[in-house]
Amino acid sequence: MRDKTWGESTMYLIASTVKWQNVSWYTNIKNRFSNGDVLKIDVANAKTYLNGSLDPTMHTIGNQWEQFELPPGDTEITITPSSWAQPFACEVEIREAWL
Repeated sequence: MRDKTWGESTMYLIASTVKWQNVSWYTNIKNRFSNGDVLKIDVANAKTYLNGSLDPTMHTIGNQWEQFELPPGDTEITITPSSWAQPFACEVEIREAWL
């Protein structure tokens, strides 16, 4: 965008909200996980493994690899299921590493 007094400027879209109105259909997206699945997240290398196989589609679920860190001491990690999901059991194992 060009302004006559200031020259060229850059505009960024930071956030947006989408609201569906008058929609009578929806798509049922199948759950990606099955009973007994193991998801391993290698934050240092930005890789995700599902049941031992590299799965590059998993890391696109909104992770911010560069900002992910757990401070020393106790950390509470909350696993939040979708409101429509059935109750499930989950185990989290964290391995400490130093650079």
